[in-house]
Order: sequence, then structure tokens, then C-alpha cells
Amino acid sequence: MKHCCVIVLALLLGGASVYGQSDRRKIADSPITQKYRNAVRTGFYKELDYAIASGYRGFAEFGYTFGVGDYDLSRFEISTTHGYQFNPYLFLGAGVAAHFVPRYERSDMLLPRDYRSSTMDIPIFASTRITMLNNSFSPFLDFKCGYGVTRKCGFYLSVSVGCRIASWGRQAVDIYVGYTKEDFEFNPRHTTYGASHRRKLPTDGVSLRLGYEF
Repeated sequence: MKHCCVIVLALLLGGASVYGQSDRRKIADSPITQKYRNAVRTGFYKELDYAIASGYRGFAEFGYTFGVGDYDLSRFEISTTHGYQFNPYLFLGAGVAAHFVPRYERSDMLLPRDYRSSTMDIPIFASTRITMLNNSFSPFLDFKCGYGVTRKCGFYLSVSVGCRIASWGRQAVDIYVGYTKEDFEFNPRHTTYGASHRRKLPTDGVSLRLGYEF
């Protein structure tokens, strides 16, 4: 009798367990549960989507240009660019920058022929960016060309290569290295007559920049 009770109890428990598993399986496979899972999965991967989507795109950058050539005008720079991403590979836009240019004077001459005071120069520019790949780590080419709106700067050109490191959704961190050519106004002083007049001369530099895109 005792053994019969144990067997009956085991059968009841086993049946309840099988019924519970079957019931849970039905709930897990139900259309409502599947829709919920798909919604959660879609939302999660949408946030982690590293693809570059079409539409508005903005950039903020800061960096330093090391002056090279005849005029070693090294300077800090900040800029912002806004425009339209036509596809994952082509961006066109426009922007504005602020270049903090220090005082320049030829210390090796009794009377400096070319000198300038420290200024904050502001070029505006058109921007083109070509992205090579469409994934989390994407190399790119960046072109900026414009002209200074302040009196002491002129033509501005920046050509850079870099890497886009996707972070979250449309956001990413950019690393740039490139060449910059920019005209700055100098005050040349004639050593014989002491007369002075202003002129804009081209300067060259190697730029390192860090950017954030949104």
C-alpha cells in the first residue's frame, strides 16, 4: 500500500511538471511573446546600429596645428560642421572654425620683416567627407575649403585622413591627421625706410584633431 501511494504521488507530480512545461512552451511560442521579443531585439540593435544613416549630421572638433615651412604658426583650433549625409559614404556640409594664432616675430633679425600680433581668426568653409567603410571602425577622407571672415586671415584649406569609431546610435568619435594651408596677414617692415604695410601670406601646418559626431 505504501509503495502504491508513492507511485501515485510520483505520477501526479510528473504529470503536473509535464503540464507546466507544456504550458510555458505555449506561452513562449505565442504570437504576443514573439512580437515582444522582436520589439526588444529591434530596439536594442537599433541603438547599436553602427551604419551611417542618411539625413542631418553634425560634427564638433578640436585640435592643434603644428606650423611648418617659412612661418611656423602653431595654433589651437576648434570647429563645428553641419550638413547632410546622402548615403553611408558621402557627406556635404558647411562649418565655421576659430583659430587661436599666437604672436609671430622673427627673433633672429634686428628689425623683423614679417610679424603679427596674436589673434583669433575665424574661417568659414564648405566640407566634404568620404567614408570608405560602413561599420564600427571606418576610415575616411575629409576636405574643408573656405575663407576667413576676420581681417587677418584669408584662404583656408584642410585635407585630412582619419578613422570613425562608432559609439552609440548615430554618435561616434573621430580621429584626424592632415595638412592645413591658411593665409594670414603679416606686417612686413622695410629695413631701409621703416615703412610698413600689411599683406597676407600662405602658411602650412600638420594638424591633429579629435572630433565628435552626432
